[in-house]
Amino acid sequence: MSTLGKRKNRETSDSHGSTFFVSNLPYTATSTDLKTLFSDIAPVRSAFVVLEHGTGASKGVGYVSFAISEDAKAAFDSISADGITLDARQLRIEWAANRPSRAERGNKASASPASPIAEGIPRLKAHLHTPSRDPLAIRTVVISGLPPVDSKGLWKKIRKYEGAGEVQWPVKRDDGVEDASTAHVLFSSPATAQDAVNKLHAHVFKGALLSVTLKKRLDGTAKLSHTSTPIPSRANRLIVRNLPFDITEQDLRAIFLPHGSIYSIDIPRIDVDNHVEDEDEEPSTPLRGKGFAFVWMWNRKEAETAMNACNGMQVRAGFATDLIKDKQKKKKTRREEKKEAATSKALDDPGRTIAVDWALSKSKWEEKGDVHEEKVSESQGEQGSDEDTENLRNIAEEPDECDDGEGSINHSDHEEAGEDVSDEEKARPSLPQPEAGTTLFIRNLPFLATEDELRTLFRKFGPLRYARITTDVETGRSRGTGFVCFWNRADADTVVEKSNSIRADMTGAVGATLPKKNPFAMASILTPDPSAASAQSLVLHGRTLDVVHAVTREEAGKLKEAGEKAREKADKRNMYLLREGVILPNSPAAETLPSVEIQKRSDSYNARRALLGSNPSLYVSKTRLSIRQIPTSVTERMLKRLATHAIQTFDEEVVSGSRTGLSEEEMSRDESASDGDKTRIKGKAIPRVRQAKIVRQADRVDALTGRGRSKGYGFLELREHADALRVLRWANNNSEVSSLFSEWWLAELAEEKKDADPARAKRITEMENRGSSAKQPKGSLIVEFSIENTQVVRRRAARQTGVSIIPNSGARSNLWTHLGRHWGEEEATPFKG
Repeated sequence: MSTLGKRKNRETSDSHGSTFFVSNLPYTATSTDLKTLFSDIAPVRSAFVVLEHGTGASKGVGYVSFAISEDAKAAFDSISADGITLDARQLRIEWAANRPSRAERGNKASASPASPIAEGIPRLKAHLHTPSRDPLAIRTVVISGLPPVDSKGLWKKIRKYEGAGEVQWPVKRDDGVEDASTAHVLFSSPATAQDAVNKLHAHVFKGALLSVTLKKRLDGTAKLSHTSTPIPSRANRLIVRNLPFDITEQDLRAIFLPHGSIYSIDIPRIDVDNHVEDEDEEPSTPLRGKGFAFVWMWNRKEAETAMNACNGMQVRAGFATDLIKDKQKKKKTRREEKKEAATSKALDDPGRTIAVDWALSKSKWEEKGDVHEEKVSESQGEQGSDEDTENLRNIAEEPDECDDGEGSINHSDHEEAGEDVSDEEKARPSLPQPEAGTTLFIRNLPFLATEDELRTLFRKFGPLRYARITTDVETGRSRGTGFVCFWNRADADTVVEKSNSIRADMTGAVGATLPKKNPFAMASILTPDPSAASAQSLVLHGRTLDVVHAVTREEAGKLKEAGEKAREKADKRNMYLLREGVILPNSPAAETLPSVEIQKRSDSYNARRALLGSNPSLYVSKTRLSIRQIPTSVTERMLKRLATHAIQTFDEEVVSGSRTGLSEEEMSRDESASDGDKTRIKGKAIPRVRQAKIVRQADRVDALTGRGRSKGYGFLELREHADALRVLRWANNNSEVSSLFSEWWLAELAEEKKDADPARAKRITEMENRGSSAKQPKGSLIVEFSIENTQVVRRRAARQTGVSIIPNSGARSNLWTHLGRHWGEEEATPFKG
């Protein structure tokens, strides 16, 4: 008996027992899943999921009882520290309250409901959960933004969705006023309710855009006050600036609805022409917007998504009307109108670029304004460009407070009207030129750095005008460089001197002056140590920044050309010419090519680069071109004609302005095999083409010409590098070349036909009738600078001069074998001379 008494006393003192109340369960979780999850922690006596009466659907909560209270206490401490998840959802746990006796339940029946947690018992504070007040919220869909409609028309729309049941419309607010723009629809199951949300959200109904979400979701994300209506957190409010003055609430709904559910939209308005002095007097003209608005989202994450997506968006009044009309049109009509709109896009109003940011409360804005005023006074003129807009936000941040007195509204209206006029009259301030010495250029910026971090880093040197990070136009990503502009020249000079001292400690160089380069030394990849005390002031994200004075755009172009010249001069193997003629997948020229053709060109570029890296005796010729995918009917004579035609057409297109000409550096890169070739013969001009060669098969002979059949590739060697560049840039991937080859082929057949015998003339006539369509390759010409072997070039020169050199066939056979495997049997190596 004494033992039983002790046990009874122990159970009474241990009020929380060994049972957990588990919430935020996935609605697909079963009692078995719950028991299995907690059995991994300690032995479980029982576990079950609470189901709705009648439907059997999960309520998202459950209970777990452990075998002994010590295990339950240990499990509670473990989960409080590490958390626990089920189907990627973070579960919330708390001690379940002991079930009161019947007498206690009878005594408390008339009193207020007791808390499910006993007073004084520890609980998991990080996972507080307030159950939904409506048990049917998981199956209830909230539809807002309804147009003027009757119950019959609304039910006619709702009944189309599976599981639709009771419709509550209009919905009564806490103040007893009926809201005709909101309706609650009860569905048969949570699945059918969610399916209706997916189909109805941002849907057009009688010319209005609907906002649809689950009532359970609104109750979970909102702050439940003493009222029955949930209200979202004010941290979910967004401020939208630079709006058109005639923007409507429907336009803003069309912009933000695709990113989440909207609680409310507030557009502050002003009457600039008629100021109301009497309360009973009404303005004769409609109110005009102040150019900004507040959008209150239900969910913080959706608000962040909407801010990132809509910031910088082009908006104009009537956006919602155009969107609704577009959704109601047929697909064919929509496509036709898009084509017409593309042609007249330049004539239309592009709208205004809006700026979306988090809305601050009035107290926080005042704190930010005080800090801003202190910085302005310290920097003597460093003012924010959005001061007027911030004032607008200060006036309209708390619309409820502003509506208390008419005088405050009129006063702010006068101020806003005056500010608008002053903004228009102010001239746009001009930024200092690079010659002033206040603008700095920054290298070695981390790609993840932001402009705010850059501004914070350099602000300690002095007041700043701006800090910008340069980004790529196509990708929008950082280039690793940026600009910083100071108000004072002395502050900018201090930063440059600091950077020069860091560079001098590491490399021994002062400023832009570098020591004389040792031709036998390798390039250093060392950078200043970010952990050094002297470099801490210019370290961002663990990288030491390199700072120099900025230069003008013209001087920057000259410096870039000088750098390219220096690199090309040091490049004895002309590796930079590998990029000529390459069409990469992301380039504009790739849009007109099939994927197979792009892949072939990319593979060729990678193979050539790898080949040059594996054999130091190879180099890229400046005057010899490798041409592939040549029609088999093309002869050496036609290849020469192509070179001459390409050079002439290239120059004509440069004169007409349709093509960019060669730069001065490209014009100066002339390479000749021998000086004797430049000697002009009296009465004759020096031919620009040195050699044109079609590689032919030795085992197959063309019946018409009596020569070997073409393998589909060849070489074209010119006397000057500038001419080689012209031919490559005009003929590479040019669709006009095929028609030129066909024309020249027919002309050569006509010449052959004049002196041919009857049998041969008959074959030529048949070929003329058949045309050259059967001899065309699958793609356009691939023109590249040829890769040469110094040993092969030396033997070729020896044959021309008559000097004998011991042949070295090993390197040549290796090249032939390697490229034969890469390009296949029909495309042999372009190195074969």
